[in-house]
Amino acid sequence: MSTNDRRQAFHIEIRCVYSATLDNTLTCVSVGACLSELRDANPVTWLPELAPSAELAGQLTGGRVDEHEFRRRYSLELEQRSEPCEWLRSGACNFGLALMTEDDDTSRCAADGLKQHLENLECRRRWRKGLMIGGYVYHLKDEIEQAGGLWFSRHKTWMMPDRETWERIQSLLPGDF
Repeated sequence: MSTNDRRQAFHIEIRCVYSATLDNTLTCVSVGACLSELRDANPVTWLPELAPSAELAGQLTGGRVDEHEFRRRYSLELEQRSEPCEWLRSGACNFGLALMTEDDDTSRCAADGLKQHLENLECRRRWRKGLMIGGYVYHLKDEIEQAGGLWFSRHKTWMMPDRETWERIQSLLPGDF
């Protein structure tokens, strides 16, 4: 996917600040520690207000909640912080985001929970616009993903970025979908 195509589609990456080679076109964001001094080439926007509560973070690191439950509770916390989340969701659509973490295991960090929350917000936005593709589309999965489609697990359907892409994918499907 070219840089221009990616800028038109929703795009979020999770990167470890210590080992990541970053694409200079992405906006780097951290909700954890202030990492801006670690990346001269890519200044990091620090959004501590989007970090999980100390209680929730402690439950994850203490092993009192599993990763799935952590992401569920973290999403509930993020629902209360809609303005900065909407700014990040919009940014992921317009210029792409790199969510920075200090943890090499990106599946066990706040950045992963934030990414899932932002993807869910974008899927809801697309749902309201009627940009869903359902039915048997497995044979088109790669093409849908390349076109910027997001899987909306809540409704078990693909959400397309715009009407033109939706129409193109619809035209590739057999029968009435």
